[in-house]
Amino acid sequence: MKKRLLSLLLSAALLCGALPTAFAGYENFTPKTTYTDGRFFDVSSSDWFYENVRASYEYDLINGYNDGKFHPDDDLTIAQAVKLAACLNSLYSSGTADFSAASPWYQPYVDYARRNGILTQTFADYNAHASRREFAAVLAGALPRGALQPINSIADGAIPDVPASAEDADAIYQLYRAGVLRKLGRVDHKDAFLDTDALEKALGGVRKSYCMDDHTYYAHDRVLTTPSYTAYTRIGEGCSNCCTFCAIPKIRGPYRSRPEADILREIESLAKQGVKEHILVAQDTSRYGMDFGGGSKLAELMQKAAKIDGVDWLRVLYCYPEETSEQLLDIIANTPNICSYVDLPIQHVNDAVLKRMHRRGTSADIRRAVKGAHERGITLRTSIIVGFPGETEEQFQELLDFLPEAEFDRLGAFTYSPEEGTPAAKMPDQIPEEVKAERLDRLMKRQAAIARKKNQARVGTVEKVLVTDRNARGEILGRSQREAPETDGEIIFTAGESKMPSVGDFVDVRIEKASTYDLTGVIA
Repeated sequence: MKKRLLSLLLSAALLCGALPTAFAGYENFTPKTTYTDGRFFDVSSSDWFYENVRASYEYDLINGYNDGKFHPDDDLTIAQAVKLAACLNSLYSSGTADFSAASPWYQPYVDYARRNGILTQTFADYNAHASRREFAAVLAGALPRGALQPINSIADGAIPDVPASAEDADAIYQLYRAGVLRKLGRVDHKDAFLDTDALEKALGGVRKSYCMDDHTYYAHDRVLTTPSYTAYTRIGEGCSNCCTFCAIPKIRGPYRSRPEADILREIESLAKQGVKEHILVAQDTSRYGMDFGGGSKLAELMQKAAKIDGVDWLRVLYCYPEETSEQLLDIIANTPNICSYVDLPIQHVNDAVLKRMHRRGTSADIRRAVKGAHERGITLRTSIIVGFPGETEEQFQELLDFLPEAEFDRLGAFTYSPEEGTPAAKMPDQIPEEVKAERLDRLMKRQAAIARKKNQARVGTVEKVLVTDRNARGEILGRSQREAPETDGEIIFTAGESKMPSVGDFVDVRIEKASTYDLTGVIA
């Protein structure tokens, strides 16, 4: 059974960031190199795992493949899990993770893991796919038990398919308590670690969804996997856009909106738990409510959600240009606790390319939405695909020339990658990888200049910032309404003579310096 383990790999790779600063060995986790956008052709700054990949590369935990790709959807092998564990242990112990080349490539990592008690068993095939259980067994020995500080509380045997007597149960529960592993969700109203039955059914074409065809919603307690101050609320499931490069409609079905009352009830519950930043998400949030009859009801939903007590910030992501109405932009711009920020995935701007992509909107729709956002001072983020089948140099140049006109504050771009079973994968005139990479490089260089200029304009301003973390240098990390979590840059600041704030606090920060993606300042 194949299992996608990227999220686990990345959680582990960033484990050092959760270590207590006072714990011996923590100081050894320092970046060894600098990650630059485009290092991996298949990783975009708009990807949810971008920051994880960047950090993992800079800590010298993950190096990618010789083809210049990261292969984020590949299955994790036992050998790769052993390498990760060995590198984490070596960094913790000595501050370096230097291993000599050998054949097979993983042998030095296996030898190190055995010498240092990380591996207590022998695997017949290190190139085999790692199960979640095998991954846990390897990773649990990477760091001393005392370094894995518990952040969750769970009793031994509480996960139905991992009884306390099971092989590797100790490792699984240890990593769960440390926040490295997480349960897969609800299975017949029980929490599970290995949802094999559901996986088998899904591969056979049987799929479950929170939002069903009759718009009913599975009632369950919301479990936060994000920091306590922020949470995502799904307002719909599936997608009806049927873009030629995307398999989501086949996997998740057509778009189904979640009932408004359920959404508002969840947001109210989260606010009572102390969540301050609420983020509305769906494959296409701007389509919300259209399946109930009439046009989009996103604007009305946001108005109601913003009025809930305790909602300090309300943010919406993934609005398609053709459904981003003037009413919606007005509400975003003029409601104080709605973040003046819109994620507007355009993918391209040439009408012929948009048609081949089967995008519902046109270049005119994109320009109208961008202009409307700029007129209202709304921060704009977008995502772009370069090298789509049939994209000519002239069509790419049109996209390139559009960037100074659009002046996106944030932009994530990636090269087209064929998705099995999609129409675009079978299209003629597929673009060579080297051409895609060259176009991506040109586009990101042009956008970098725009982003740097936009950030420079913020120097001298005072902005309300949500405190999210502290780095190893004692600096405070945070974001304003103009930065979405996980995808955008950070505001890095010091307290100066002010009292040190806590994570989850709001503070006013005076911006003093700007780089391409990050800002630095001091509490005002």
